[in-house]
Amino acid sequence: MRLSVALVTILVILLAGCAGNTGGNFTDSTVAGTPAQTTVAKTTTQTVETRSTSIAFPTTTPEPVRVDPDNPFGQSQIDVSIDSKNLEKRDLELVDESLRYWENNSERYAGYPISFSIVPEQEPHRIEIAFVDRPIACKNEIQTTTVGCAPRNEETASAISYVQITDDETNQGTYGTLVHELGHTLGLGHSDEPQRYMKPHQTDPLDRKPITVAITKDVGNIQILKKRGIIKALNYLRDDPEVNESNRLDWELVDSVDDADLVIKVTDHHPHVCIADSGGSCFAQGEYEDQYQIILNNVDSSAVGWHVIYWLAPHVYGMSNVPSEFQESAGYDTRHGGWK
Repeated sequence: MRLSVALVTILVILLAGCAGNTGGNFTDSTVAGTPAQTTVAKTTTQTVETRSTSIAFPTTTPEPVRVDPDNPFGQSQIDVSIDSKNLEKRDLELVDESLRYWENNSERYAGYPISFSIVPEQEPHRIEIAFVDRPIACKNEIQTTTVGCAPRNEETASAISYVQITDDETNQGTYGTLVHELGHTLGLGHSDEPQRYMKPHQTDPLDRKPITVAITKDVGNIQILKKRGIIKALNYLRDDPEVNESNRLDWELVDSVDDADLVIKVTDHHPHVCIADSGGSCFAQGEYEDQYQIILNNVDSSAVGWHVIYWLAPHVYGMSNVPSEFQESAGYDTRHGGWK
Protein backbone atom coordinates (compact mmCIF):
# COMPACT_ATOMS: atom_id res chain seq x y z
CA MET A 1 0.00 0.00 0.00
CA ARG A 2 1.39 3.41 -0.91
CA LEU A 3 1.66 5.94 1.88
CA SER A 4 2.33 9.12 -0.04
CA VAL A 5 -1.36 9.97 -0.71
CA ALA A 6 -2.04 10.52 2.97
CA LEU A 7 1.37 12.02 3.67
CA VAL A 8 0.54 15.70 3.07
CA THR A 9 -2.56 15.56 5.30
CA ILE A 10 -0.72 13.78 8.11
CA LEU A 11 2.21 16.21 7.85
CA VAL A 12 -0.14 19.18 8.35
CA ILE A 13 -1.75 17.52 11.38
CA LEU A 14 1.55 16.48 12.97
CA LEU A 15 3.52 19.65 12.37
CA ALA A 16 0.69 21.85 13.61
CA GLY A 17 1.56 20.86 17.16
CA CYS A 18 5.31 20.52 16.61
CA ALA A 19 7.64 22.18 19.11
CA GLY A 20 11.24 22.59 20.09
CA ASN A 21 14.53 20.70 20.34
CA THR A 22 16.44 18.16 18.34
CA GLY A 23 18.57 15.26 19.45
CA GLY A 24 19.57 11.74 18.81
CA ASN A 25 21.25 6.90 18.21
CA PHE A 26 19.81 2.80 17.07
CA THR A 27 18.59 -0.73 18.52
CA ASP A 28 17.33 -3.71 19.27
CA SER A 29 19.49 -1.03 20.47
CA THR A 30 21.91 0.37 17.94
CA VAL A 31 24.88 2.44 18.88
CA ALA A 32 26.59 5.33 17.18
CA GLY A 33 30.19 6.45 17.21
CA THR A 34 31.47 3.68 15.08
CA PRO A 35 27.76 3.51 14.80
CA ALA A 36 25.57 1.13 16.57
CA GLN A 37 25.67 -1.24 19.52
CA THR A 38 22.79 -3.08 21.03
CA THR A 39 21.05 -3.78 24.27
CA VAL A 40 18.23 -6.28 24.62
CA ALA A 41 15.75 -6.81 27.44
CA LYS A 42 13.31 -9.72 27.59
CA THR A 43 9.69 -9.22 28.48
CA THR A 44 7.83 -12.50 28.09
CA THR A 45 8.12 -13.12 24.33
CA GLN A 46 9.29 -9.59 23.52
CA THR A 47 12.79 -8.19 23.37
CA VAL A 48 12.70 -4.56 24.45
CA GLU A 49 14.47 -1.91 22.47
CA THR A 50 13.33 1.26 24.23
CA ARG A 51 13.66 5.08 24.05
CA SER A 52 13.64 8.09 26.31
CA THR A 53 10.26 9.72 26.02
CA SER A 54 7.47 9.78 28.51
CA ILE A 55 4.99 7.18 27.35
CA ALA A 56 1.40 6.71 28.53
CA PHE A 57 0.68 3.00 28.17
CA PRO A 58 -2.89 1.90 27.41
CA THR A 59 -5.01 0.54 30.24
CA THR A 60 -6.06 -2.49 28.22
CA THR A 61 -4.18 -4.74 25.83
CA PRO A 62 -6.40 -6.06 23.04
CA GLU A 63 -5.78 -9.55 21.72
CA PRO A 64 -6.02 -9.25 17.92
CA VAL A 65 -7.06 -12.18 15.79
CA ARG A 66 -3.96 -13.83 14.35
CA VAL A 67 -3.86 -13.81 10.54
CA ASP A 68 -0.46 -15.46 10.05
CA PRO A 69 1.54 -17.65 12.45
CA ASP A 70 4.66 -15.57 11.70
CA ASN A 71 2.93 -12.19 12.11
CA PRO A 72 3.25 -10.92 15.72
CA PHE A 73 0.68 -8.17 15.16
CA GLY A 74 -2.11 -10.56 14.22
CA GLN A 75 -3.15 -8.27 11.37
CA SER A 76 -1.75 -7.43 7.96
CA GLN A 77 -2.70 -3.73 8.01
CA ILE A 78 -0.76 -1.75 10.64
CA ASP A 79 -1.54 1.82 11.62
CA VAL A 80 1.51 3.91 12.53
CA SER A 81 1.55 7.15 14.53
CA ILE A 82 4.39 9.67 14.73
CA ASP A 83 4.95 11.75 17.86
CA SER A 84 4.77 15.41 16.82
CA LYS A 85 7.41 16.53 19.36
CA ASN A 86 10.75 17.27 17.64
CA LEU A 87 9.18 16.29 14.30
CA GLU A 88 10.60 17.82 11.12
CA LYS A 89 9.30 17.50 7.59
CA ARG A 90 12.26 15.35 6.58
CA ASP A 91 11.46 12.91 9.43
CA LEU A 92 7.99 12.22 8.08
CA GLU A 93 9.37 11.66 4.59
CA LEU A 94 11.98 9.22 5.95
CA VAL A 95 9.33 7.34 7.94
CA ASP A 96 7.27 7.03 4.77
CA GLU A 97 10.26 5.65 2.85
CA SER A 98 11.18 3.15 5.58
CA LEU A 99 7.60 1.85 5.88
CA ARG A 100 7.45 1.38 2.12
CA TYR A 101 10.73 -0.55 2.31
CA TRP A 102 9.11 -3.09 4.63
CA GLU A 103 5.90 -3.22 2.61
CA ASN A 104 8.06 -4.32 -0.32
CA ASN A 105 10.34 -6.66 1.65
CA SER A 106 8.56 -8.01 4.76
CA GLU A 107 7.38 -11.21 3.07
CA ARG A 108 10.92 -11.97 1.91
CA TYR A 109 12.66 -11.29 5.23
CA ALA A 110 10.00 -11.56 7.96
CA GLY A 111 7.98 -14.32 6.32
CA TYR A 112 4.66 -12.51 5.97
CA PRO A 113 3.20 -9.56 4.03
CA ILE A 114 2.46 -6.28 5.79
CA SER A 115 1.09 -2.87 4.86
CA PHE A 116 1.15 0.40 6.79
CA SER A 117 -0.93 3.55 7.14
CA ILE A 118 0.28 6.70 8.92
CA VAL A 119 -2.46 8.02 11.19
CA PRO A 120 -2.76 11.04 13.55
CA GLU A 121 -1.50 10.56 17.11
CA GLN A 122 -4.96 10.52 18.67
CA GLU A 123 -6.18 7.64 16.49
CA PRO A 124 -5.67 3.95 17.45
CA HIS A 125 -2.34 2.58 16.21
CA ARG A 126 -0.01 -0.41 16.69
CA ILE A 127 3.35 1.32 16.15
CA GLU A 128 4.35 4.71 17.54
CA ILE A 129 7.50 6.44 16.32
CA ALA A 130 9.18 9.28 18.22
CA PHE A 131 12.23 11.36 17.29
CA VAL A 132 14.07 12.13 20.51
CA ASP A 133 17.09 13.92 21.93
CA ARG A 134 20.28 12.09 22.75
CA PRO A 135 20.96 10.38 25.09
CA ILE A 136 17.97 8.07 24.98
CA ALA A 137 16.85 5.38 27.41
CA CYS A 138 16.94 1.80 26.19
CA LYS A 139 16.20 -1.05 28.58
CA ASN A 140 15.68 1.68 31.18
CA GLU A 141 19.33 2.70 30.84
CA ILE A 142 20.62 6.00 29.50
CA GLN A 143 22.89 5.24 26.55
CA THR A 144 24.74 8.09 24.87
CA THR A 145 25.75 6.03 21.82
CA THR A 146 22.39 4.46 21.06
CA VAL A 147 20.73 5.81 17.90
CA GLY A 148 17.45 3.90 18.08
CA CYS A 149 15.39 1.55 20.18
CA ALA A 150 12.37 -0.72 19.57
CA PRO A 151 10.84 -3.99 20.84
CA ARG A 152 11.66 -7.15 18.97
CA ASN A 153 8.25 -8.76 18.53
CA GLU A 154 9.28 -12.39 18.25
CA GLU A 155 5.87 -13.95 18.92
CA THR A 156 3.14 -11.49 19.91
CA ALA A 157 3.31 -7.71 19.70
CA SER A 158 1.99 -5.60 22.56
CA ALA A 159 -0.88 -3.17 21.98
CA ILE A 160 1.61 -0.49 20.85
CA SER A 161 5.22 -1.01 19.79
CA TYR A 162 7.19 2.13 20.71
CA VAL A 163 10.05 3.04 18.38
CA GLN A 164 12.55 5.75 19.26
CA ILE A 165 14.95 7.35 16.77
CA THR A 166 17.56 9.97 17.57
CA ASP A 167 17.19 13.16 15.56
CA ASP A 168 20.86 14.08 15.11
CA GLU A 169 21.79 11.91 12.11
CA THR A 170 21.96 12.52 8.38
CA ASN A 171 19.07 11.54 6.15
CA GLN A 172 20.85 8.33 5.18
CA GLY A 173 21.64 7.47 8.79
CA THR A 174 18.11 8.21 10.00
CA TYR A 175 16.58 6.12 7.22
CA GLY A 176 18.85 3.18 8.05
CA THR A 177 17.97 3.40 11.74
CA LEU A 178 14.25 3.51 10.96
CA VAL A 179 14.46 0.43 8.75
CA HIS A 180 16.49 -1.34 11.46
CA GLU A 181 14.09 -0.58 14.32
CA LEU A 182 10.97 -1.30 12.29
CA GLY A 183 12.59 -4.62 11.38
CA HIS A 184 12.67 -5.44 15.11
CA THR A 185 8.95 -4.72 15.44
CA LEU A 186 8.38 -7.24 12.63
CA GLY A 187 10.33 -9.87 14.60
CA LEU A 188 13.80 -9.62 13.06
CA GLY A 189 17.02 -9.74 15.12
CA HIS A 190 20.56 -8.53 14.57
CA SER A 191 21.67 -11.74 12.86
CA ASP A 192 18.78 -11.74 10.39
CA GLU A 193 18.77 -10.51 6.83
CA PRO A 194 18.97 -7.95 5.39
CA GLN A 195 22.29 -7.41 7.16
CA ARG A 196 22.71 -4.07 5.43
CA TYR A 197 20.09 -2.79 7.86
CA MET A 198 19.76 -5.36 10.67
CA LYS A 199 23.38 -5.65 11.82
CA PRO A 200 23.81 -4.24 15.36
CA HIS A 201 26.37 -1.57 14.43
CA GLN A 202 25.97 1.21 11.93
CA THR A 203 28.40 1.43 9.05
CA ASP A 204 31.09 4.06 9.50
CA PRO A 205 30.32 6.96 7.12
CA LEU A 206 33.61 6.44 5.24
CA ASP A 207 32.73 2.76 4.67
CA ARG A 208 29.38 3.45 3.03
CA LYS A 209 29.05 2.63 -0.66
CA PRO A 210 28.94 5.11 -2.16
CA ILE A 211 30.15 7.82 0.21
CA THR A 212 28.06 10.94 -0.33
CA VAL A 213 30.09 14.16 -0.41
CA ALA A 214 28.94 17.77 -0.10
CA ILE A 215 31.37 20.60 -0.94
CA THR A 216 30.48 23.82 0.85
CA LYS A 217 31.81 27.28 1.65
CA ASP A 218 31.09 29.34 4.77
CA VAL A 219 30.50 32.60 2.83
CA GLY A 220 29.89 33.09 -0.87
CA ASN A 221 30.62 30.66 -3.69
CA ILE A 222 33.49 28.19 -3.92
CA GLN A 223 36.19 29.14 -6.41
CA ILE A 224 35.86 26.84 -9.40
CA LEU A 225 39.57 25.90 -9.23
CA LYS A 226 39.22 24.81 -5.61
CA LYS A 227 36.15 22.71 -6.38
CA ARG A 228 37.92 21.10 -9.33
CA GLY A 229 40.92 20.34 -7.11
CA ILE A 230 38.72 18.65 -4.51
CA ILE A 231 36.90 16.55 -7.11
CA LYS A 232 40.20 15.56 -8.73
CA ALA A 233 41.50 14.34 -5.37
CA LEU A 234 38.36 12.27 -4.70
CA ASN A 235 38.59 10.71 -8.15
CA TYR A 236 42.28 9.94 -7.56
CA LEU A 237 41.36 7.88 -4.48
CA ARG A 238 38.65 6.14 -6.47
CA ASP A 239 40.83 5.29 -9.48
CA ASP A 240 44.35 4.75 -8.07
CA PRO A 241 45.38 1.21 -9.18
CA GLU A 242 47.53 0.91 -6.05
CA VAL A 243 44.37 0.84 -3.91
CA ASN A 244 42.62 -2.47 -3.28
CA GLU A 245 39.31 -2.66 -5.11
CA SER A 246 37.33 -2.97 -1.86
CA ASN A 247 39.03 0.11 -0.36
CA ARG A 248 38.62 2.48 -3.29
CA LEU A 249 36.70 5.64 -2.58
CA ASP A 250 33.35 5.04 -4.25
CA TRP A 251 31.77 8.47 -3.93
CA GLU A 252 29.05 10.71 -5.31
CA LEU A 253 28.43 14.44 -5.03
CA VAL A 254 25.27 15.67 -3.25
CA ASP A 255 23.88 19.17 -2.87
CA SER A 256 22.69 19.02 0.74
CA VAL A 257 24.74 18.68 3.92
CA ASP A 258 21.76 16.69 5.30
CA ASP A 259 22.52 13.95 2.74
CA ALA A 260 26.32 13.92 3.12
CA ASP A 261 28.53 11.33 4.80
CA LEU A 262 31.47 13.67 4.26
CA VAL A 263 31.39 17.47 4.07
CA ILE A 264 34.39 19.27 2.58
CA LYS A 265 34.16 22.84 3.81
CA VAL A 266 36.16 25.64 2.20
CA THR A 267 36.58 28.62 4.50
CA ASP A 268 38.69 31.72 4.91
CA HIS A 269 37.99 31.95 8.63
CA HIS A 270 37.35 28.95 10.86
CA PRO A 271 38.95 29.89 14.20
CA HIS A 272 39.61 27.55 17.10
CA VAL A 273 38.91 24.33 15.21
CA CYS A 274 42.16 22.34 15.03
CA ILE A 275 43.82 24.76 12.60
CA ALA A 276 45.99 27.82 12.97
CA ASP A 277 45.10 31.28 11.71
CA SER A 278 47.83 30.94 9.11
CA GLY A 279 45.77 28.32 7.29
CA GLY A 280 45.73 24.57 6.88
CA SER A 281 43.21 21.78 7.17
CA CYS A 282 41.64 19.49 9.72
CA PHE A 283 39.35 16.50 10.04
CA ALA A 284 36.41 16.68 12.44
CA GLN A 285 32.87 15.52 13.11
CA GLY A 286 30.26 17.22 10.94
CA GLU A 287 26.95 18.79 11.87
CA TYR A 288 25.48 15.31 12.38
CA GLU A 289 26.67 12.47 14.59
CA ASP A 290 27.18 10.14 11.60
CA GLN A 291 29.04 12.65 9.44
CA TYR A 292 32.67 13.74 8.98
CA GLN A 293 34.03 16.98 7.62
CA ILE A 294 37.33 18.15 6.19
CA ILE A 295 37.88 21.86 6.76
CA LEU A 296 40.14 23.68 4.30
CA ASN A 297 41.12 27.02 5.82
CA ASN A 298 42.91 29.50 3.56
CA VAL A 299 44.31 26.66 1.45
CA ASP A 300 45.56 27.61 -2.03
CA SER A 301 43.68 26.21 -5.02
CA SER A 302 46.77 24.24 -6.03
CA ALA A 303 46.94 22.52 -2.63
CA VAL A 304 43.31 21.69 -1.76
CA GLY A 305 43.55 18.29 -3.46
CA TRP A 306 46.59 17.26 -1.43
CA HIS A 307 44.88 18.21 1.83
CA VAL A 308 41.78 16.17 0.94
CA ILE A 309 43.88 13.10 0.12
CA TYR A 310 46.03 13.60 3.24
CA TRP A 311 42.99 13.13 5.51
CA LEU A 312 41.40 10.28 3.56
CA ALA A 313 44.57 8.35 2.64
CA PRO A 314 44.86 6.38 5.94
CA HIS A 315 41.35 5.03 5.40
CA VAL A 316 41.89 4.21 1.73
CA TYR A 317 45.48 2.88 1.77
CA GLY A 318 45.68 1.73 5.39
CA MET A 319 47.48 3.62 8.15
CA SER A 320 50.82 1.92 7.54
CA ASN A 321 50.67 2.08 3.73
CA VAL A 322 50.04 5.76 3.04
CA PRO A 323 52.29 6.84 0.12
CA SER A 324 55.06 9.21 1.15
CA GLU A 325 53.68 12.02 -1.00
CA PHE A 326 50.58 12.15 1.20
CA GLN A 327 52.35 12.15 4.53
CA GLU A 328 53.12 15.09 6.83
CA SER A 329 56.70 15.19 5.56
CA ALA A 330 55.63 16.04 1.99
CA GLY A 331 57.24 19.25 0.76
CA TYR A 332 55.75 22.41 -0.74
CA ASP A 333 56.04 21.31 -4.38
CA THR A 334 54.39 17.96 -3.67
CA ARG A 335 51.52 19.57 -1.79
CA HIS A 336 50.96 22.10 -4.58
CA GLY A 337 50.43 19.60 -7.38
CA GLY A 338 53.53 17.42 -7.40
CA TRP A 339 51.51 14.36 -6.36
CA LYS A 340 49.36 14.34 -9.52
